[in-house]
Amino acid sequence: MADIINKLTGRTFRQIDGALAEILVDLGLMEYHRAAPQPSAAPRPKENTFTIGRTQWGKLSIVLTTPSGAISHFGGEPSQARDAFKTLAWSAAHEKQILQGPEVPAQIVEQYAAEYKYERAVKAATEVKISAAGQR
Repeated sequence: MADIINKLTGRTFRQIDGALAEILVDLGLMEYHRAAPQPSAAPRPKENTFTIGRTQWGKLSIVLTTPSGAISHFGGEPSQARDAFKTLAWSAAHEKQILQGPEVPAQIVEQYAAEYKYERAVKAATEVKISAAGQR
C-alpha cells in the first residue's frame, strides 16, 4: 500500500495498491507522498519545574509543571508564594496536620514579587488616569 499525490490537483490518495501506484507514478500522473517526519516530543522533566507565566486569562502566575505533565498556577499574594503548592496532610508521627508538597524556589518568588508589584503599580496608575479623565 502506498500514498500518492496527483501532480495536477495536489489531491492525496492513501492506501493505494502498490502495483497501481507504481503504474500511475511511472506514467507521470502521480508522485509518491512521503509524510514529513514527526518531531519527537521534548523529554519531560524528572522533577517539578517552576516558571513565571500567565494563566489562560492573562493573569500573572507562578507555574508548576510536574514530571507527569500536570500544570498548576498560583496568582495570589507574593507573601504566600513559597508554600503556594503545598497541601495540608495528616502526619501520624507529629499527630497533627502538616504542610507537604513542593516549595517554590526563592529566586522564582523574588521574580514573581517584582513582576506582581510592577503590575499593581501599572494598574493603579491606569485607574488614576481613567478617574481623572472622567472628572473633566
